[in-house]
Amino acid sequence: MGFMLENLGCNSGYLSAKEIKALGYHFIETSINRHFCDRAMVEKMLGDLEDAKLMKIPYAIHLPIYLPEDWQEKYDCYDAFYLDPDPEKRKLSFDMLENNLSQLTKTYKPMYFVIHFPGIYDMETVYHEDFDLLLKETLEEVEALGQRYECMIALEYFATNSRFARYEDWIEQLKPYKHIGPLLDTGHLYFSCYKHHFNFDEVLKGLAPHCIGFHIWNVYGSGYYNDLKSYKNYRHIVPRLEQTREDGWAFTPSKVIPYLASFNKPILVEAAQYYKGLDYYREGLIQIRELLKNDELC
Repeated sequence: MGFMLENLGCNSGYLSAKEIKALGYHFIETSINRHFCDRAMVEKMLGDLEDAKLMKIPYAIHLPIYLPEDWQEKYDCYDAFYLDPDPEKRKLSFDMLENNLSQLTKTYKPMYFVIHFPGIYDMETVYHEDFDLLLKETLEEVEALGQRYECMIALEYFATNSRFARYEDWIEQLKPYKHIGPLLDTGHLYFSCYKHHFNFDEVLKGLAPHCIGFHIWNVYGSGYYNDLKSYKNYRHIVPRLEQTREDGWAFTPSKVIPYLASFNKPILVEAAQYYKGLDYYREGLIQIRELLKNDELC
C-alpha cells in the first residue's frame, strides 16, 4: 500500500490553512515564529486552527502557543528545561506545557502536540548525579499530562542533550508510554548527526519506524545551526527534488521523502520562504505533493 496523501501536511507559519489546502495538502501544523512571537501571531495560529476545523482537515499544534509574560526577556520561545538539573527551571517548562494543554484542549483536538524536549546540555558543562532517574521521572510526568488532557505529545528528536542523544535511547525510553512518542525532523537530525558524528542514514532508518510523524526541511553546506551560513540566513529551506547530498545539501529529498512515506505516518513540510522567495517555496511544496501523489498509486 502506497502513501496516503491525507498524511501530507504543511506548517501554517507562512501560508494560511486555506492556502495550504488549495495546494493539495491535507493537514496543517501551527507554530510560533520566534521572530514575530506576539499576540498577532497567536491570533493567526488560532485562526488557522479554526479554519482547519471548518474545512474538516486534521491539524497538529507545535507548542508553545502561550508564553509567560516575561519568558522572552530571558529565553528563546522554544527553550526547554524538562531535563535541567535545577528543579525550578524544570518547573518553568512543565508549568508552561500544562498551561498550554489546559487551554488548548478545551477547544482543539489535534493529531498531536509537538514539544522540544531534551534541552541544550553538554556532559562537560551540566551534570546530574542520576540522569537516568531524572529522565524516567520527566517522561512519566509528560506522559501523565498527555493522559490527563487526553492527547498525544510528540517529542521532537534532538541530540542537543549529550546525555540523551543516541536514537536507540529515544526508542527504548519512550517505548513504554501511550501518550508520548518520538517525532523525527530531518533538519534537526542533520545537526544531531553533525554534532555527534552519527551516520544520518543509520539514524533515519533506525528511528523512523518508531516515530509518530515527521518534519521535513533541508539545509545547505556543513556546520552546526547558526555556524552554518544557510541556516543562519534562511532557517528551514523547503526540500526540492533537485537538491542532493552530493551537491552539498543535508539530504536528498527524492530519496528520503519516499522512504519516510513508506511508514504512512504524518509528514509535515516545516519550511520557511526566506531562501529564494515565495515562488521557490511554493514550487517545492508542489514537487513534494506530486512525488508522493505518484507514490500513492504504488
